[in-house]
Amino acid sequence: MMPALFTMRKILPFVSMLSALGLSQSVFGMPKGFKIVTFAKPPQVTYPTGVAVSGNGDVYVSVDLNSSLDQKANRGKIVKCVDTDGDGVADRFTDYVPDIDSPRSSCFVGDTLYVVNPPFLSAFRDKDNDGIADEKVQLVTGMGFDLSFRGADHTSNGVRMGIDGWLYLAIGDYGFVEAKGRDGHTLHLRGGGVIRVRPDGTELENYALYARNIYDVAVSPKLDVFSRDNTNDGKGWNTRLHHFVSLGNHGYPRLYKNFPAEHMPPLADYGGGSGTGAYWLDEPGFPDAFNDALYTCDFTTQHVYVHRLTPHEGTFNVTQDSFYKIKAIDMDADGNSRMFVTDWKNGGYRFSRPDVGSVSLITFPGKTAAKFPDLAKASDANLLKHIVSDSAVCRINTQREILKRSAGGHIDGLARLAADKSIHLHGRIAALFTLKQLAGESVNKRIARLTLDETIREWAYRALADRKRQTGGVNSALFVKALRDKNLRVRLQAVIGLARLGNPHKSLLNIAAEPIDNSPKNRVYANNEIIPHIARKALVETKATQICLDGINDEPTRQIALAALQEMHTTEAVDGLIRKLQDSENPSLNTEILTSLCRLYYTDKRWDGKKWWSTRPDDRGPYFEPVEWEASPRIGAAVKTGFAQLNAEHKPQMIANMKLNRIDPAALGIDTKIDEALAFIASASLGTIAIEPLRKATLDRERDMKVRSDAFNALSRITGNEAFNTQLAIISEWQKHSADQKSFAPTVREFIYEPNHLGRPKVLRDAARKQKGAAKVVTYRIALQLEQSPLANDYLRGMMSDIIRRGAKNAELFTAIGDSGSTDHGEMVATASKSKNVALAKVAKATLAKLNAAPKTGNDDKRFIVQLGHNEATALLLKTKGNAALGSQLFTRQACIACHTTSQDQPQKGPYLGDAGKKWRRADLIQSILKPSAVVSQGFQTQWFELKNGTTLEGFVTGEKDGVVDLRNIAGIVQRVNRSNVTKSGTRTTSMMPEGLTAGLTVKEMASLLDYMQSLK
Repeated sequence: MMPALFTMRKILPFVSMLSALGLSQSVFGMPKGFKIVTFAKPPQVTYPTGVAVSGNGDVYVSVDLNSSLDQKANRGKIVKCVDTDGDGVADRFTDYVPDIDSPRSSCFVGDTLYVVNPPFLSAFRDKDNDGIADEKVQLVTGMGFDLSFRGADHTSNGVRMGIDGWLYLAIGDYGFVEAKGRDGHTLHLRGGGVIRVRPDGTELENYALYARNIYDVAVSPKLDVFSRDNTNDGKGWNTRLHHFVSLGNHGYPRLYKNFPAEHMPPLADYGGGSGTGAYWLDEPGFPDAFNDALYTCDFTTQHVYVHRLTPHEGTFNVTQDSFYKIKAIDMDADGNSRMFVTDWKNGGYRFSRPDVGSVSLITFPGKTAAKFPDLAKASDANLLKHIVSDSAVCRINTQREILKRSAGGHIDGLARLAADKSIHLHGRIAALFTLKQLAGESVNKRIARLTLDETIREWAYRALADRKRQTGGVNSALFVKALRDKNLRVRLQAVIGLARLGNPHKSLLNIAAEPIDNSPKNRVYANNEIIPHIARKALVETKATQICLDGINDEPTRQIALAALQEMHTTEAVDGLIRKLQDSENPSLNTEILTSLCRLYYTDKRWDGKKWWSTRPDDRGPYFEPVEWEASPRIGAAVKTGFAQLNAEHKPQMIANMKLNRIDPAALGIDTKIDEALAFIASASLGTIAIEPLRKATLDRERDMKVRSDAFNALSRITGNEAFNTQLAIISEWQKHSADQKSFAPTVREFIYEPNHLGRPKVLRDAARKQKGAAKVVTYRIALQLEQSPLANDYLRGMMSDIIRRGAKNAELFTAIGDSGSTDHGEMVATASKSKNVALAKVAKATLAKLNAAPKTGNDDKRFIVQLGHNEATALLLKTKGNAALGSQLFTRQACIACHTTSQDQPQKGPYLGDAGKKWRRADLIQSILKPSAVVSQGFQTQWFELKNGTTLEGFVTGEKDGVVDLRNIAGIVQRVNRSNVTKSGTRTTSMMPEGLTAGLTVKEMASLLDYMQSLK
């Protein structure tokens, strides 16, 4: 039951970081205290596609008159902009690179400008200091496509150097057919993501793959990599903020629709937009609230955003606030505490006019700015001071100067700094990775000793395994031990390290199988899925086939072992799975093995680069273009035989799994006289491929009503916006037929109170804008209940309040208010009833009449329950007559329905109340509500399970089979707990239902609620 107290308090709006810090915003949306000037503008700089800044403040602007889509040659250049008189405005311009096709984002480190100009990563140097580059080296070739294929949009985009010496490259979703480094190493990538390479063009490798059209990457001083993704124009992949780590698969476009459990979730989903530049600022001349922070640009929303990140389960929780309102493209900073932002003001995706864009210079005069040193003239001793500077720009440029000198005398000094606990962590990390780059594997033993220091342990592990060519003498046992470190970030590096060392250790399977906390507070992206995901990828990377085959025998590791095996297209994996299938008589296990074999039936056809998928790809997955391979005939035969031997109850799920993997059962000779919709309803996991069959089933008036309702509910198990919007469309269709409208009213009611809505605030906002008719009414019903939900945080409630406020001119809102019986918006309804809009006023008047006709408390005792002691409240409630009709409204309006059900046809959550009046006396009900822990219903004791990873889950057990417990929390969300992963468990003496939930009800209202519950028989 929902805390009625929520109805009494004012719902607090989301408090931004800026206002919390007392920093109001200026006309540009920038917090006061910052100074902004136009550093450069047309005609010298126009259509700026990227910006890079040297440590001393020289600015290099990529200019491309092709914009995104035009394909004319010789329209690009890189302009060097210098402020010679120190007034903050560039006054000397030279064409540093006079002629370059498609220059995108870049970075300047040491004496080198690194530029992505697809299909190349190029390095430029000005050796004679005349402002024009006279040395050009192509570090990577074949990295994307040139203008003969398409404009530079969606191709290779950005580059940023980390303190580890890697160049991290943002690859758009064109991908590439064969990128080649200077050492001859090649990569093939169909899709987008992050790759990396050494500054000399060697050791080219994948880092994290399958994001969409990322334009840039930000690399923090702690070597976390981030990017803001481009939207997918309506197919459910919005602008997402990603945290990239080695081996991660981010799911676009093959997995995110139909296989959501197989890819890494983003940190946040921001709806529509076009992510562009990204930068991690760590400079002493900025206030603390805006320093050591991530900044991202969005071209569509026209903002530079600042994000604050707090560690969570190996990744982060993140906030977002507007920092600067501009059509932002890229950003960078110098070593003098100055930030530069390029924009496309007046511009679009093609060349239209010459006066497009500018470069802004942003400073904060209230703080003492850093002063970038002349590193070329610095002594060796001073370089050791600069490597631990408070300025990230100073640190990375100092690193390049030390490496340039190659002075062996720096080794001891750097090792000493890396081990010095009195130095700030960013400086120690810089010293550590400078040491590794300077001395290579000869210092691995020294670095291994740093793993004993918990402050820098994570980065010591990273440095030991980060370069596969420099792992001599590294003991993998160190990494196995670190898999159980109390610091989850250390565990993550241990997993990655074992993969890079090529060690297929069986502990990786246990790490990958660790349960994930899916409680409501962690339902939206903020979970620990990152470590199990990377561990599973490490199993595949190290070809741990036998470990995974053995893992099938143990229930706790079975599912993860099979998930890893289904990515191993090898004879050993296929034949091993077939043997397991032949040896097993367990139908559930056989179904799981067959599912993995179905995934292995096809492999991906190698992409020839001749045809791209456009901005709206085929997202069925799990392959871009499935083709059979040498093991396909054996797999097909095994699937056919295995299917025939399955029990009838398992066959529908197996058919659904075949279709999910794009296998035609008939092509394998399987006779499938199975209802497709029923197969998906029975399936344990669903993807978007199930949406259309389920939709058709819900609308098929020849079907049984229960099947239609079950098909609708099955759609709720599909991740993503498409299924939700389909459900809204179905509700609209149901409302057209009076019989359906009546029959499915309970189904719609349950949909409105579904816990999954907690995770889709922006989807609801978009639906309130775009939906019509009954779908719009239901959207507003959901917003009204979430505004008061005990499971919603203040941010979510604030967003729902905003949706409702913005709907004040929509008749559907007032219909929703009337249907929900919400009295909290009476003033809004009264105002609308006087509107000059006749149609709106008519609906509002009808709603007002409905609210006025609703049962009222009357002039009885208006004291609130919170004002009474337990004994006094009990005595009054035993003798006070309420109104059962009002109680029914309160039961729904106060969201009791979120935690209890009154019909056996509804999903069971907390104690069933459909026969409350038959089972309990009035005194018992009063006791259960006012003192819920005094008497806990049989079977609903709160049980807790402490897991091996430190997570504690609570709820009541609704079932247990084969060592797997179904644990249902108070919101009705089921979590599956493997007994083998439990270290401790027990039963709490208190109820999950806290006291005080009815504190804000009057005596009459509480009595009415009791009358309604007593009427349920």
